[in-house]
Amino acid sequence: MQWKTHITTTLALTLPLVAASNEVSWINVGALAVGSLLPDIDHPQSVIGKRHKVVSNVTRTAFGHRGITHSFIGIFVVYGLMLFFQKNYLAPPTKWLPFWLIVGYLAHIIEDSFSSRGVHWTWPFFNKKRKQRLFIYYRTGSLSEYLLLGFFMCLIIVELYLFYQAAWSHIIPVDVQGKIGMWIMRIQTMLYF
Repeated sequence: MQWKTHITTTLALTLPLVAASNEVSWINVGALAVGSLLPDIDHPQSVIGKRHKVVSNVTRTAFGHRGITHSFIGIFVVYGLMLFFQKNYLAPPTKWLPFWLIVGYLAHIIEDSFSSRGVHWTWPFFNKKRKQRLFIYYRTGSLSEYLLLGFFMCLIIVELYLFYQAAWSHIIPVDVQGKIGMWIMRIQTMLYF
């Protein structure tokens, strides 16, 4: 998936979660967007890889593309680094930044699971890519990816309209929003040491 499709898909799928948790801010939305690009740090031609060439080249040389950065181990390593960075260097308004960054990171890996190349979720234990060819898959840069991009762009427009009209309850009932928000807060509390 190209960077623009990753950001668009991740935001379309996760903005309702951010809204339901009452944590809508540019910091959290930015963390989702950065998280949706971060796993591709191991590809020197990716948007994030071009900006951090040394990290990109070292990661690709050591682990290959879609190696550690597209696995459960990568998720835990990045989350641990983000918690350390947040606790030692960031101000209190960014308390949930690591959580939303990892949500974006996880969304990226799930999205790549539907690509024709798949991902190594259990890297390095089982070096077999999991391909999801049940009902939908795409090839990077193909028509199917651009159709996904268009669909999720339209979905974001609808979500933003509903958010600014305070009309989320038309899609998600208020009691369901409350339960989603409660679950997100519980998960955040469990993950925040």
